[in-house]
Parts: sequence; C-alpha cells; structure tokens
Amino acid sequence: MNDLFEKYGLQGIASTLRRRVLPAVAFSLTEERTTRSAFGGAPLTPSDFEWPSYTPPPRRYPPTVLSRLGIPAPPDPAPRTLDFLLQIDLADIRLFSAAKDLPQSGLLTFFYDSENNPWGFDPAHQDGFRVMLFQQTGGLNQSDTAAGLEMNLDFFLGVLNSLNCGDVMNEVSYAIRPFEANAGDADRALDEAMDYLHEVFRKKRPWKLDGGLSKYLGGFSDTAEYVGKFLNQIKGDDYIPALERCRDIFNTVEVDRLRVKPIVKITGEFWAQTTEGEGNFNMFSFLQREGAQVVVEPVGTWIMYMLHQAIQEYKDLKGLEEGTELPPIWKLGARTKIEINYRQKVAKLKLAEAIFKSEYHKIVKALGGVAHHLVDQYELQRLGHPYYNSRAGGGEGHLEVAKNIYYSNKDLAHMVLSLKPFGCMPSTQSDGAQSAVVSNYKDMIFLPIETSGEGEINAHSRVQMALGEAKNKSKKEFADILERTELTLDQCRAWVEAHPESKRPMYQIPHTKGVIGTAANFVLHIAERMKAESARLN
Repeated sequence: MNDLFEKYGLQGIASTLRRRVLPAVAFSLTEERTTRSAFGGAPLTPSDFEWPSYTPPPRRYPPTVLSRLGIPAPPDPAPRTLDFLLQIDLADIRLFSAAKDLPQSGLLTFFYDSENNPWGFDPAHQDGFRVMLFQQTGGLNQSDTAAGLEMNLDFFLGVLNSLNCGDVMNEVSYAIRPFEANAGDADRALDEAMDYLHEVFRKKRPWKLDGGLSKYLGGFSDTAEYVGKFLNQIKGDDYIPALERCRDIFNTVEVDRLRVKPIVKITGEFWAQTTEGEGNFNMFSFLQREGAQVVVEPVGTWIMYMLHQAIQEYKDLKGLEEGTELPPIWKLGARTKIEINYRQKVAKLKLAEAIFKSEYHKIVKALGGVAHHLVDQYELQRLGHPYYNSRAGGGEGHLEVAKNIYYSNKDLAHMVLSLKPFGCMPSTQSDGAQSAVVSNYKDMIFLPIETSGEGEINAHSRVQMALGEAKNKSKKEFADILERTELTLDQCRAWVEAHPESKRPMYQIPHTKGVIGTAANFVLHIAERMKAESARLN
C-alpha cells in the first residue's frame, strides 16, 4: 500500500486513506478458472441443478389498432435462460464485517436476464434475476440448491421500510449539515443513528399468525396471515420508537440557523440525482463546501411517479383491450365489465399510492418533521404538462420540468440544479423544454449539468457561477427581512442565546410565503416570538 501512495504522490494524506481502507475481494482475468469465486464464465453447480429461466411480460398492443395499420400482432415473449453473472465463495469473505449476516460457507450465485434487462419496477420482473446459495456437503457434487432470496410479502415490506427510512434519514442529515455549529457533528449523528437503525432492522422478525389460530382457520390461514402482515404494516408502529430515538440523536447537534445559505434543489436523471459519487462529480458535497443548503431527491418521489404513470396509463387505455372504441351504450354487459375491470385496477393503484405516502409521512413525523413531505404527483403533472407532455415516457418524464417550477414557485429553493449523464435523451428533451419555463419565470435560477459530457472542473466551475447568483439572491433576501422586521443580526443572536431550544435541529420554524432561505424564515420567526413575548409582558 505504501508503494501505491508513493506512486501516486499521496504520502501527505496516507494516514487518512489508510483509515478508510476496507478489505476487498479482487477478480483478475485468467484463461481458466482457478478459484471458487468467479465473475463470468461457467458457475460451479450441484449435479441436479436446473438452470433458471425467465419469461418477460408481454407488451400490450390494441389488436384492432394494429390490424388497421396492417401490422401483425407480435408473438408473446419466449422463455429465456438467465445469464450467469457472479459466484462468491462465502468462505472468502466470512471475516468481513459486511458479511456477518451471511452463511459462513457455500457458493452465492447470481443470475440475470441481461437481454431483456428487467428493472424490477413491475412485479412480473421478479423472475428476471436469481440469487442462489449452493450449500456444499461433499466437494462440488452437493445436491441441495436453495434460493438466496425469497421474494415474498415480508421481503417487500422490509424493502419498503428500509428504503423510506433511508430516504428520510438522508434528507434530515442534509438539512442539518449546513448549519452545524461544529463541523462533522451531523455526520457523526447520522452514522450513530444508521448503526442503531440497522440493528433494529436486523433483529426485527416478520409478523406471523398465532399457531393455534392458524390451525383453527385451516385453509384460510395463508390469507389471514397475508392480511395480518398488511394490517400490521399500516397500523403498527414497530419502528416508531426506534425512529424517535434517531430523532433524539440528531437533536444533539447544535445548529446556527442565522447562517445565510442559498437553497439548491437537485433534480435530473434518477441515478445522478440520488447517488452521490464520482458519477455525479460528488456534486452534493461540492455544493455544501461552497456554502449551499442542498435539498436532495428521495427515491420515494420516483416510486410515486411510477404509480401515477400507471394510473394515467390505465385511464388512457380504458377499453382498448376490447377494441379501439367502447361498446355501444346498449351493450350494458360489455360496458359494465370494462368499467369494473378499469375501476378495480385504478383502485388498487390508488390504494398503493395512499399507503406509500402515509408510510413515508409517518417516518417524516417520527424523525422530527424536518424532511419534506412527498410532492403531490397530480400537482406536478398540472405544472409540467404545458411544457412537457406528461404522457411522454422514458426517464423522469415531465418531473424535471415540473419540479423546477414547483420548487421555484413554492419558494422552496433559490436555485435548481439538474444532473444527468451525457446522452440521456429524456433529460436532454427536458432541458429543451426548460428554456420555455425559464422564459416564463424570470427570477428562476436553473442549471443543467451533464456529468459525463463535461469534465469535473468545468462542471464545478459552471455550478459556482450559478451558485454565486443564488448566494446574492439569498443575501439580499436576508437583508430585506432584517429591514422589514427592524431587527439586527446581533439582536437575533441574543434572542437565540436566550432560547437555547432554538439551537436544536428539531426546533420547528414555519415557512413564510415569499421567503425561501432558512435564515430569513428564522428571523421572521424570531420577530413573531419577540412580539408575542413583549405582548405577554405588557
């Protein structure tokens, strides 16, 4: 390792890098397989192993429309053998901390349909990948093959809870970090809270039907257990005490909200706007170093968008499976069948929307109400559709345009930064529509950045230029609020010292229409509190 530090001139930060080094398994290219762990090639399998396959869901085309155009209906997709990706000998990684919850031995084997590339957003995609564990009892001729992941309701509820908790915890940390009195306190609190919540999730056991009651219900026991798990999710509060403890951990951080920070909302292509790293030039941390308050995008917004688009598609295609036009009004049976089928599908998706939003907001409340609520997808559609057709599929669709308008028009951000990889066609189309948006909203500061089309230095330079304008905007706003309230910064700080609870992240500050910045809203809050306290004394 010292040779690498010397080779790349990193001796000056060698001690810092050494603390961050983690154990890893490396793969190297060879002519023949020489280890039990392997990437590509052919897997080691038991003698009775059956290679997994996957049948993609058929595409829906209205048959009468195709016939009128003279296009034959495409055949249903044929089953396809999954491709082998990776095999890891668990004995190679058993000493790693990240593998402590995995078995100590066996071959963890991954398969995927690399031709159809199922994303996983449709339940029909769940067979498009497999994770299998080959437990060995005698050389390579073991006979027991077990699925590594059981795709059941417990699994999906676990994913839902962990995804939402991670989303909200992440946003809370970004809301606190720009104002922390002591640098690093927010990250320390986040690490402590995440470690604690990880243990809570690890020890949590799925809800199960009582054994005696299960015997009594007989053939209905599976249905009863399914309903019980579902009700326990939406009515139970298993995670609330743990989240409230995480809230208390965050609340130990002292903050100074009188620091003037421009608020920058991140939008763009899904991966680039949600994943901090080299792929987006570490833009979130760069913005924070430059003095911005970053509003990150939760994955929950994308899930709500997918549900919304599915509902919209059902509305648009209502009755098309039966023909290009609805049956005549006198054919009540056919009309009723179409209507019932349509309403059932939409009702299920509407219920999913309501449950997901309720579960997300329950977590926001438990973590102190610091994070934003999920934006109403129907309002986003209303805002974005005049500029970008909400029926257009691909990428973020109309969301990029709609979120730019929403966060600017609702006084939630001084600047909107759109991140996307080079050549992302939907984002490029959105950028074209944004020119019309910006022309209609004169005070809007919007900047698109292609994270692979331009170098990191150039991208950071462009962001600095736009951020400079946002900083001036936030400073002027703060000065105007001080003048309006007839307060000085020293008077505000004196009030804060007299009210130490206002130094805590969970202290609630109302948002005033027409005022964007945290510091400006805090001054308005201080003025209202001072006025109320003065009235009580008189």
